[in-house]
Amino acid sequence: MNNQKGIFDEELGIKKKHYIDAVAAKEWKKEYQAIFHPDKNTNDKTIDYDEVMQKINKIYNRMSGKA
Repeated sequence: MNNQKGIFDEELGIKKKHYIDAVAAKEWKKEYQAIFHPDKNTNDKTIDYDEVMQKINKIYNRMSGKA
């Protein structure tokens, strides 16, 4: 049975390799930063870029063992 983090990890495309390989984790972080970057979402005022970046960084820190 999956715990809550496992479910979210699956939905965000996070796999075991992201916890083992620092390069893979960093690539994941850059990919999601690019998806939610305000320059790519100029017409969407509902996205709080700062909040999204904080959450992406929190997940990245968990993957890289810095959490």
